[in-house]
Amino acid sequence: MASVRAPEDEGLEGDLEERFFRAGRAAIDEDAAEVIVLGCAGLAGLDKRLGERLGVPVLDGVACALILASGMARCGVATSKAGRYNPGV
Repeated sequence: MASVRAPEDEGLEGDLEERFFRAGRAAIDEDAAEVIVLGCAGLAGLDKRLGERLGVPVLDGVACALILASGMARCGVATSKAGRYNPGV
């Protein structure tokens, strides 16, 4: 992981896409990020547009989580019962 960034807080004013573009550009330029992962369901739909503008893959974190969960279910993988998920611990 190169960094964790959030857009500048401008209250309700300012273009949301532009604010995330600036945060993504800073992560790429200053932190050498090669992929951006959006971490909020409210950002659905920004991934494609931001990816085109930034020139790096931009992933919708919620969509990725759903795809991963679906794949795990199809493979019959369940939560580990070792460590903190062990009801006897």
